[in-house]
Amino acid sequence: TDVDPWEPEDRVVAIKLGDEGATVRTPHGSVSHPGFDVDPVDTTGAGDAFAAGFLAAALREPEITGDGFSHDPRDYQVPILVGNACGAVATESVTARTDLSWDRVRDRMGESPETDLLIEVRG
Repeated sequence: TDVDPWEPEDRVVAIKLGDEGATVRTPHGSVSHPGFDVDPVDTTGAGDAFAAGFLAAALREPEITGDGFSHDPRDYQVPILVGNACGAVATESVTARTDLSWDRVRDRMGESPETDLLIEVRG
């Protein structure tokens, strides 16, 4: 079978960095968020929670999904923030069965220095 080669000119990649946050790389640059200070109880499912939050926020952004995924890293500032908030909330409970409500995620995002980037996240 053929394997798709890495073609950075048309790829957008979100890289999870654990307790150091995440980075999104596009052909036109990158954007990072340092994550949130958390006293984790259990990290099971935190990466999945990041992915869910990142994609949920990205798919709400018309700049990102209008003609396929955007290559402008600035368009990923809110999705990376939401993803990191979801990952942080997920670490506060035992096992991956945590309540990832939009209210808890918004509360966590309110602690971020990037609060001016926040958009209304509809539940």
